[in-house]
Amino acid sequence: MDEDIEFSIKPVTDPTTAAVATFDLQPEGRTFAPPVTITFHVPDEAGVTRTAIEGLGIAYRNADGQWQWLNNAVCNAGAKTLTVEVDHFCEFSMLEGFQLIPISANVQVNETLPLQVMTCKSPDKEDDVLASLVYKPYPVEDISVSASKWSVNDVLGGNATLGTITGSGLSATFTAPATQPDPKTVAASVELNELGHQEKILLFSLITIGQEGYHGEFQVSATGPIIAWTGTGEATWTLNDEGEFDISGTITPDEDVYPIGDCNCTLDERTKSFENMGQVRDWTDPPTVYWVIPTLIWSATCV
Repeated sequence: MDEDIEFSIKPVTDPTTAAVATFDLQPEGRTFAPPVTITFHVPDEAGVTRTAIEGLGIAYRNADGQWQWLNNAVCNAGAKTLTVEVDHFCEFSMLEGFQLIPISANVQVNETLPLQVMTCKSPDKEDDVLASLVYKPYPVEDISVSASKWSVNDVLGGNATLGTITGSGLSATFTAPATQPDPKTVAASVELNELGHQEKILLFSLITIGQEGYHGEFQVSATGPIIAWTGTGEATWTLNDEGEFDISGTITPDEDVYPIGDCNCTLDERTKSFENMGQVRDWTDPPTVYWVIPTLIWSATCV
């Protein structure tokens, strides 16, 4: 008997850590004979996925709430699509079958970062079109998967400017350069080879390199009840073991002689040192940020 059926497609937010896009297709449990085709379009936006299209796959959530990987998905790299035939509706997700973990990280200059190829699908079972899927990636243990060409910004092994990378099988170590590169974010990548698949899968991790310290000049001014003066400061910020910055530097007034009344006063010591002194104050009208160092005192000889 003919009947009207209302179909709906709703996006689902972050069902798993490996999901690129997930949709809930309703009515759940509705079966089809012959099967229907579902097509996912891989987004073009940079940073949406750290896995080349050949490393993506499609999975569905079964009646027990577990994700199941579909081995019959077809990848069209030219059209940037993944297509699969299904005989029922439920939640379907396009996922990163393999990932380079961490997918993004922040490191300081000269620091090291371990990288590991991870998977979201178990090894394929003989005569089984489904393989179990976990919520979080886990280390690859399948000997049919190998890694090669560990690179930084497509430079094999990296270099002193971008940072270097040394790989051993499915893991590697990234070493940040001695100075912050420009731009400060680099892409560490690896080529994955899966037995039985002609295409190589490119995985990458975005690594932002910070400065361990900073040195620069700043201008200082002070207005008191008797005199007003300006000067130049130098400061060095150094990252400590607690992840905070220690600050040290000097302040030098622009002049060393100041008239006060009928006298000329000469500074006894023109340059003063400071360490971890002062505070940042914010005036909102107009919006201005000041670094205030209130406790430095100059002495002078007046004649």
